[in-house]
Amino acid sequence: MEKEEKDIRFVARFYRENRLDTTQAWQKLGIGKQRNNSILLYRLITIAAVTFLIAGFSWWWIYDRQDWIVIASSAHAVKEVTLPDNSHITLAENSALQYDRLAYGKKNRNVTLNGKAYFSVTHQEQCPFRVQTELANIQVLGTQFQVTANANQTSATVESGKVRFYNKEQKEAILTKGMYAFINQKGQMQINKQSDTNTFAWKTHVYVYNEAPLKKVVKVLEEVHSKFSFLLLLCLMHICIEAKGTEHDEPLVTLDMKQTPIRKVLAEITRQTGVTFSYESSLTKHLLPIDITITAQPLSHCLRILFQKLPVEYIQSGKYIILKKNQKNIVISGFIRDKSSSESLIGASIYDAKSHQGTTSNADGFFSLTLEAGNDVYLNISYVGYDSFHRSFTQLEQDTLLPVLLNSHQQLAEVVVTGEYTSSPLVQTSDMGHTRLNKDLIQQTPVLFGEADIIKTLQTLPGVSAGTAGLAGMYVRGGNGDDNLYMIEGNPLYQINHVGGLFSSFNAEAVKDVEFFKSAFPARYGGRLSSVVDIHTKDGNMKEYHGSAMLGLTSGSLNLEGPLVKDRTSFNFALRRSWIDALSAPTIAIWNATRNKGETQIVARYAFTDMNFKLNHQFNDRSRGYAGLYWGNDFLKGGEKREGDNGYESRNTGRLRWGNIMAFTGWSYVFNNQLFGNVNAAFTHYSSTLKGDYYQGTEANYVSQESSTRNRIDDLSIRANFDFRPNASHQ
Repeated sequence: MEKEEKDIRFVARFYRENRLDTTQAWQKLGIGKQRNNSILLYRLITIAAVTFLIAGFSWWWIYDRQDWIVIASSAHAVKEVTLPDNSHITLAENSALQYDRLAYGKKNRNVTLNGKAYFSVTHQEQCPFRVQTELANIQVLGTQFQVTANANQTSATVESGKVRFYNKEQKEAILTKGMYAFINQKGQMQINKQSDTNTFAWKTHVYVYNEAPLKKVVKVLEEVHSKFSFLLLLCLMHICIEAKGTEHDEPLVTLDMKQTPIRKVLAEITRQTGVTFSYESSLTKHLLPIDITITAQPLSHCLRILFQKLPVEYIQSGKYIILKKNQKNIVISGFIRDKSSSESLIGASIYDAKSHQGTTSNADGFFSLTLEAGNDVYLNISYVGYDSFHRSFTQLEQDTLLPVLLNSHQQLAEVVVTGEYTSSPLVQTSDMGHTRLNKDLIQQTPVLFGEADIIKTLQTLPGVSAGTAGLAGMYVRGGNGDDNLYMIEGNPLYQINHVGGLFSSFNAEAVKDVEFFKSAFPARYGGRLSSVVDIHTKDGNMKEYHGSAMLGLTSGSLNLEGPLVKDRTSFNFALRRSWIDALSAPTIAIWNATRNKGETQIVARYAFTDMNFKLNHQFNDRSRGYAGLYWGNDFLKGGEKREGDNGYESRNTGRLRWGNIMAFTGWSYVFNNQLFGNVNAAFTHYSSTLKGDYYQGTEANYVSQESSTRNRIDDLSIRANFDFRPNASHQ
């Protein structure tokens, strides 16, 4: 301590006497370096600690964060719950359910139950549904089941499908329809092949007893409605008396029918009992013939047996029985891709020949088709230039994920189309203004200089005028050329012409699909006066490498694509450059060589370049990410120069450079079978620079002048689009 105090006093005196920085005083003591090293070490430790805290917080925020949702029912009422994956749950009184909102549907589909609940679960093979209790766990292999959980016992009853029922020691049992099992507090498991007929009565409020003691019935009803036990007893006695008389008065039905249409079965019941069935004629149109055998059973029992496996609900009112269709729907969804390259196919047709309902795939190849449950499905999927895909399902009862890979073929069979004019409702739809062009159609359209061009292909459509012949201008329904919006992957492009409009800026080798709207633009594009052109570039082949090169009359192009990680990550790269400057340079040189000294010579050069790059990554069957880059540039130089005697020189030239740079990235995700989302961020930069150079005189005496003008547009955008298809009629 004494030494430190002496050092401090020395530094203070040194500063007063010499008016210098105290660092020099510390250096004279020979400890400045040590202090600097200590300070540096302290700063490094501080930076490392802060970095560690930020990284830890980020990891927690992204990977380990939880947000529990707790749903509870009251003491006197059940509660209906629909989870994010469309699974439906009915909570009994005094029951609670919880799940992690951030993990559910993404990492897992786990729920925790305390009490009683009935589950109707959507099937997802890759992300199974699990119910966790204090004593046991249940993994869903089917669709509909019931779980009761408390501190002493956990039980499960399966109504349809099957579940995997297991305790903490992983002792398990597979339960199928009608089976019941429970695990007690000691972990012991017991399985019954037949459950109680009133297992689900708390949910339906319908209790069925056959020759049961009145005491037992009253006890059950008291448990359900304890506050009204006395009243229930009186009501029950009245019901029993009425039921005794009704049971003998209710007409009996005897049926022994094999593969009989449902209409004939209903007619036979009407003949025997005198009841009248009321229903729409279309209700029984798609119902298959049935087998039913009943011997001298009451009408109510006969109806319950008849309709338990049919998608039909009934209401009995005296001598009238009203039938209505069960409105339960199922969803078939998936992605449609090229089998050889895994490239998504846009606008593919999906059609069910049985129900006559259909849909189309979106810009990412995703489709969703909602159909009635319990019916046969004959699915036909087609796309121009590809073999059709057919798949049939028998009495489909659950949502289905159907990935589709189509085989391409090079030649289409000859097709003859004949028809006549009729008054069609399609004429009055807004979709008439929407046209979709694929790569093959663009490359087959004859154009100037033999190079495929998107804009010149669009010029051939009705309502579109080319303006000046041979140029890539486009005037839609009387609008100006600048009333059109041009986009790549939904992001605006401000300069779309090369060589003054002789070529467009879009390389056909990099294009997968083009959407053209000349009326009724979707809201996601904003307001435009004439048209919208949205270009989708190729994702790249995920199976194998491909490449192509082309040399035209005015330009050459190179295209490469292939997998970076097979079946996971792919790329597509396309480069195009003109060689007009290489062709014109010898001609200009020969012309200038023919000029005498003192005569004017020509300075001229023009070239354009554009590049497309896209990276595509498939995270899983539901998630995809992509990133891309577009660069286009035009360069023009022109003027004249002249050289005279005695070192005299005259030069008057101008240089013009213009073009676009665009970078974009996006992520698409299938939230459920009916909801598809896409998030996209992009940056677009356009600039044009004009420079002039004037020089006249000799090296000793000259006049020089330079000028420059620059214009630019910077556009940053973030968008989120969602595609929701509740049924086939709403898209």
